[in-house]
Amino acid sequence: MSVSVELERVQEEAAQRGPGGFLLTVSDDGRPHVVAVTARWEGDALVMGAGRSSSRNAGARPHVSVLWPPAE
Repeated sequence: MSVSVELERVQEEAAQRGPGGFLLTVSDDGRPHVVAVTARWEGDALVMGAGRSSSRNAGARPHVSVLWPPAE
C-alpha cells in the first residue's frame, strides 16, 4: 500500500521509518529502476548515494520517488 505524504511531512515520516529506503527512477526507455538506498537529511535536503544508472536517470528525469517500508 502506498501512502501519500505532504512534502512538509516527509522529513518527519522518514525519521520514523529509519534511513533505509528505495529510490525509484525511470530509464531512457521508460522502464522503472529501483535501488535500495540509505538516506539522510542535511538541513532541508534529502541526501543519498546513487549508482551510475540511478544518477543518469535522475539527471535526465529529475522527478523521482523515494519509498520507505512501513515502520512496523
